[in-house]
Amino acid sequence: MPPLLEIREVRYRYSREQPWILDGISMSFEAGHVYCILGENGSGKTTLLLVMAGLLEPSEGEVLLEGKPLREQLPSARRRIGILFQNPEVMLFNPTVLDEIAYGPRQLFPEDEARKRAVETAKRLGIEGLLNRPTTSLSFGEKKIVALASILSYDPDIVLLDEPLSNLHPSRKKRVLETISDLAGEGKLVVVTSPDENVLPSKCSSKSILRRGKIITVPGGHG
Repeated sequence: MPPLLEIREVRYRYSREQPWILDGISMSFEAGHVYCILGENGSGKTTLLLVMAGLLEPSEGEVLLEGKPLREQLPSARRRIGILFQNPEVMLFNPTVLDEIAYGPRQLFPEDEARKRAVETAKRLGIEGLLNRPTTSLSFGEKKIVALASILSYDPDIVLLDEPLSNLHPSRKKRVLETISDLAGEGKLVVVTSPDENVLPSKCSSKSILRRGKIITVPGGHG
Protein backbone atom coordinates (compact mmCIF):
# COMPACT_ATOMS: atom_id res chain seq x y z
CA MET A 1 0.00 0.00 0.00
CA PRO A 2 1.47 3.40 -0.93
CA PRO A 3 2.01 6.08 1.73
CA LEU A 4 -0.84 8.50 2.29
CA LEU A 5 1.25 11.40 0.99
CA GLU A 6 4.55 11.38 -0.86
CA ILE A 7 6.75 13.98 -2.54
CA ARG A 8 9.25 12.84 -5.13
CA GLU A 9 12.25 14.91 -6.21
CA VAL A 10 10.32 18.14 -5.71
CA ARG A 11 12.01 21.37 -6.74
CA TYR A 12 10.45 24.79 -6.49
CA ARG A 13 11.46 28.38 -7.08
CA TYR A 14 9.37 31.48 -7.43
CA SER A 15 11.13 32.71 -10.56
CA ARG A 16 13.91 31.61 -12.91
CA GLU A 17 16.16 34.31 -11.53
CA GLN A 18 15.92 33.00 -7.96
CA PRO A 19 17.66 30.01 -6.37
CA TRP A 20 15.70 26.85 -5.65
CA ILE A 21 13.62 27.15 -2.46
CA LEU A 22 13.10 23.38 -2.54
CA ASP A 23 15.86 21.45 -4.28
CA GLY A 24 15.14 17.79 -5.00
CA ILE A 25 13.18 16.87 -1.87
CA SER A 26 11.75 13.38 -1.47
CA MET A 27 9.71 12.38 1.58
CA SER A 28 6.90 9.97 2.39
CA PHE A 29 4.27 10.37 5.08
CA GLU A 30 2.10 7.65 6.61
CA ALA A 31 -1.29 8.03 8.27
CA GLY A 32 -1.29 7.88 12.05
CA HIS A 33 2.01 9.71 12.53
CA VAL A 34 3.34 13.15 13.41
CA TYR A 35 6.21 14.42 11.26
CA CYS A 36 8.26 17.38 12.46
CA ILE A 37 10.18 19.67 10.14
CA LEU A 38 12.67 22.18 11.52
CA GLY A 39 14.03 25.13 9.61
CA GLU A 40 15.08 28.72 10.08
CA ASN A 41 12.76 31.48 8.96
CA GLY A 42 13.04 31.73 5.18
CA SER A 43 14.24 28.14 4.81
CA GLY A 44 11.21 27.11 2.73
CA LYS A 45 9.05 25.36 5.32
CA THR A 46 5.93 27.24 4.26
CA THR A 47 6.64 26.61 0.58
CA LEU A 48 7.03 22.90 1.29
CA LEU A 49 3.65 22.73 3.04
CA LEU A 50 1.96 24.68 0.24
CA VAL A 51 3.34 22.19 -2.29
CA MET A 52 2.19 19.26 -0.14
CA ALA A 53 -1.28 20.80 0.10
CA GLY A 54 -1.56 21.23 -3.66
CA LEU A 55 -1.67 25.03 -3.35
CA LEU A 56 1.62 25.37 -5.25
CA GLU A 57 2.55 23.25 -8.26
CA PRO A 58 6.17 21.98 -8.05
CA SER A 59 8.54 23.37 -10.67
CA GLU A 60 9.84 19.80 -10.97
CA GLY A 61 8.90 16.49 -9.35
CA GLU A 62 5.49 15.43 -8.10
CA VAL A 63 3.24 15.07 -5.09
CA LEU A 64 1.34 11.80 -4.69
CA LEU A 65 -1.80 11.21 -2.64
CA GLU A 66 -2.25 7.48 -2.02
CA GLY A 67 0.10 6.75 -4.91
CA LYS A 68 -1.66 8.94 -7.47
CA PRO A 69 -0.65 12.45 -8.61
CA LEU A 70 -2.27 14.99 -6.32
CA ARG A 71 -2.78 17.49 -9.15
CA GLU A 72 -5.08 14.98 -10.89
CA GLN A 73 -7.22 14.70 -7.74
CA LEU A 74 -7.78 18.42 -7.28
CA PRO A 75 -9.94 20.20 -6.35
CA SER A 76 -11.84 17.34 -4.66
CA ALA A 77 -8.75 16.27 -2.68
CA ARG A 78 -8.74 19.61 -0.86
CA ARG A 79 -11.48 18.16 1.34
CA ARG A 80 -8.85 15.74 2.68
CA ILE A 81 -6.12 18.28 3.41
CA GLY A 82 -6.12 21.04 6.00
CA ILE A 83 -3.34 23.61 6.26
CA LEU A 84 -2.71 26.14 9.02
CA PHE A 85 -0.72 29.17 7.88
CA GLN A 86 1.87 30.90 10.04
CA ASN A 87 -0.21 34.06 9.88
CA PRO A 88 -3.79 33.10 10.81
CA GLU A 89 -5.11 36.50 9.77
CA VAL A 90 -5.03 35.43 6.12
CA MET A 91 -7.39 32.56 6.98
CA LEU A 92 -10.11 34.37 8.94
CA PHE A 93 -12.85 36.11 7.00
CA ASN A 94 -16.11 35.35 8.81
CA PRO A 95 -17.75 37.78 11.27
CA THR A 96 -17.74 35.55 14.36
CA VAL A 97 -15.65 32.68 15.66
CA LEU A 98 -18.61 30.30 15.36
CA ASP A 99 -19.12 31.28 11.73
CA GLU A 100 -15.39 30.84 11.07
CA ILE A 101 -15.19 27.35 12.53
CA ALA A 102 -18.46 26.30 10.91
CA TYR A 103 -17.53 27.61 7.46
CA GLY A 104 -15.86 24.40 6.21
CA PRO A 105 -18.54 22.06 7.56
CA ARG A 106 -21.25 24.28 6.03
CA GLN A 107 -19.86 23.43 2.60
CA LEU A 108 -20.26 19.72 3.35
CA PHE A 109 -23.11 19.20 5.82
CA PRO A 110 -26.56 20.56 6.78
CA GLU A 111 -26.56 23.60 9.06
CA ASP A 112 -27.35 21.67 12.27
CA GLU A 113 -24.45 19.28 11.67
CA ALA A 114 -22.11 22.13 10.73
CA ARG A 115 -22.87 24.03 13.94
CA LYS A 116 -22.51 20.86 16.00
CA ARG A 117 -19.07 20.19 14.50
CA ALA A 118 -18.02 23.78 15.12
CA VAL A 119 -19.04 23.67 18.78
CA GLU A 120 -17.43 20.25 19.34
CA THR A 121 -14.17 21.38 17.76
CA ALA A 122 -14.13 24.57 19.83
CA LYS A 123 -14.59 22.47 22.99
CA ARG A 124 -11.81 20.14 21.89
CA LEU A 125 -9.42 23.09 21.71
CA GLY A 126 -10.78 24.80 24.81
CA ILE A 127 -12.07 27.87 22.98
CA GLU A 128 -15.84 27.48 23.36
CA GLY A 129 -15.80 30.78 25.27
CA LEU A 130 -14.73 32.54 22.06
CA LEU A 131 -17.59 31.32 19.85
CA ASN A 132 -19.62 34.53 19.93
CA ARG A 133 -16.63 36.86 19.64
CA PRO A 134 -16.00 38.82 16.43
CA THR A 135 -12.90 37.42 14.74
CA THR A 136 -11.52 40.96 14.46
CA SER A 137 -11.43 41.27 18.27
CA LEU A 138 -9.15 38.27 18.82
CA SER A 139 -5.49 38.38 19.82
CA PHE A 140 -2.97 36.90 17.41
CA GLY A 141 -2.74 33.70 19.47
CA GLU A 142 -6.53 33.41 19.62
CA LYS A 143 -6.71 33.86 15.85
CA LYS A 144 -4.21 31.05 15.42
CA ILE A 145 -6.15 28.54 17.48
CA VAL A 146 -9.44 29.58 15.84
CA ALA A 147 -7.83 29.05 12.43
CA LEU A 148 -6.75 25.59 13.60
CA ALA A 149 -10.30 24.85 14.73
CA SER A 150 -11.63 25.93 11.32
CA ILE A 151 -9.50 23.19 9.77
CA LEU A 152 -10.24 20.41 12.24
CA SER A 153 -13.99 21.01 12.09
CA TYR A 154 -14.26 19.46 8.62
CA ASP A 155 -12.15 16.43 9.66
CA PRO A 156 -9.37 16.27 7.02
CA ASP A 157 -7.16 13.19 6.73
CA ILE A 158 -4.00 15.30 6.41
CA VAL A 159 -3.25 18.20 8.76
CA LEU A 160 -0.35 20.50 7.81
CA LEU A 161 0.59 22.95 10.58
CA ASP A 162 2.99 25.81 9.93
CA GLU A 163 4.43 26.87 13.29
CA PRO A 164 1.18 26.10 15.15
CA LEU A 165 2.53 26.83 18.66
CA SER A 166 3.92 30.32 18.09
CA ASN A 167 2.22 33.16 19.98
CA LEU A 168 0.04 30.79 22.01
CA HIS A 169 -0.59 31.07 25.75
CA PRO A 170 1.10 28.10 27.54
CA SER A 171 -2.25 26.53 28.46
CA ARG A 172 -3.45 26.69 24.86
CA LYS A 173 -0.09 25.41 23.63
CA LYS A 174 -0.56 22.36 25.85
CA ARG A 175 -4.06 21.80 24.43
CA VAL A 176 -2.79 22.03 20.85
CA LEU A 177 0.01 19.55 21.58
CA GLU A 178 -2.52 17.13 23.07
CA THR A 179 -4.74 17.57 20.01
CA ILE A 180 -1.84 16.87 17.65
CA SER A 181 -1.13 13.62 19.49
CA ASP A 182 -4.82 12.70 19.47
CA LEU A 183 -5.10 13.35 15.72
CA ALA A 184 -2.30 10.89 15.02
CA GLY A 185 -4.01 8.39 17.31
CA GLU A 186 -7.15 8.79 15.21
CA GLY A 187 -5.20 7.83 12.09
CA LYS A 188 -4.57 11.31 10.75
CA LEU A 189 -1.33 12.39 9.13
CA VAL A 190 0.06 15.47 10.89
CA VAL A 191 3.05 17.54 9.70
CA VAL A 192 4.34 20.26 12.03
CA THR A 193 6.97 22.89 11.20
CA SER A 194 8.95 25.06 13.59
CA PRO A 195 12.12 27.18 13.60
CA ASP A 196 12.85 25.97 17.13
CA GLU A 197 13.34 22.36 18.21
CA ASN A 198 12.00 23.26 21.65
CA VAL A 199 8.64 24.22 20.12
CA LEU A 200 7.76 20.84 18.63
CA PRO A 201 5.55 17.96 19.75
CA SER A 202 7.53 15.57 21.96
CA LYS A 203 6.42 12.58 19.93
CA CYS A 204 7.58 12.92 16.33
CA SER A 205 7.63 9.80 14.17
CA SER A 206 10.44 11.51 12.31
CA LYS A 207 12.29 14.78 12.64
CA SER A 208 13.82 16.50 9.63
CA ILE A 209 15.70 19.74 9.00
CA LEU A 210 15.09 21.87 5.92
CA ARG A 211 18.25 23.74 5.00
CA ARG A 212 19.28 25.36 1.71
CA GLY A 213 16.47 23.60 -0.11
CA LYS A 214 17.46 20.13 1.12
CA ILE A 215 15.92 17.85 3.71
CA ILE A 216 18.11 16.21 6.34
CA THR A 217 16.39 13.52 8.40
CA VAL A 218 17.55 13.39 12.00
CA PRO A 219 18.10 9.86 13.34
CA GLY A 220 16.05 8.74 16.29
CA GLY A 221 12.68 10.38 15.80
CA HIS A 222 10.44 9.92 18.83
CA GLY A 223 7.58 7.57 18.11
